[in-house]
Amino acid sequence: MDVSQDTPVELLHTILLGIVKYLWYGLHTSWTTPQQELFTVRLQSTNTDGLNIPPIQASYMMQYKNGLIGKHFKTLMQTAAFHVDDITTPEQLSLVKAIGQLGAVLWIAEIDDLEAYLVRLFAIVQKFPYLITKYYSLYFSVTLLFSSTMF
Repeated sequence: MDVSQDTPVELLHTILLGIVKYLWYGLHTSWTTPQQELFTVRLQSTNTDGLNIPPIQASYMMQYKNGLIGKHFKTLMQTAAFHVDDITTPEQLSLVKAIGQLGAVLWIAEIDDLEAYLVRLFAIVQKFPYLITKYYSLYFSVTLLFSSTMF
């Protein structure tokens, strides 16, 4: 397997440092301190059997929540949907679940049936324009409403 030929996109910069990073920022900045503490406990208690990630350091991730790197975003992409149900808005939760589904499809080591894989990938990717527009239109409309800078 030649990763440069077999990987259709560069996952680190396109996915992890792209949509996952900005979703993470939107999530944790909307949480109160008790919600952040609750998420930290839940994240630390994650069973990582079967996940291809390093041990989770949840306290570190929350302490440096604005300075995470790719491995942290991969962990959040694969696990956040299990921990945020009651501390997110319905729009945020839908986006977190969709990103988790995308991660499950993108980190497949070997694709047996390329056509079936592409159909599944396309179905997941099709959700994003709607979900991102719905979430960020709410987020940015509030931000612009209270902005002190006039453009």
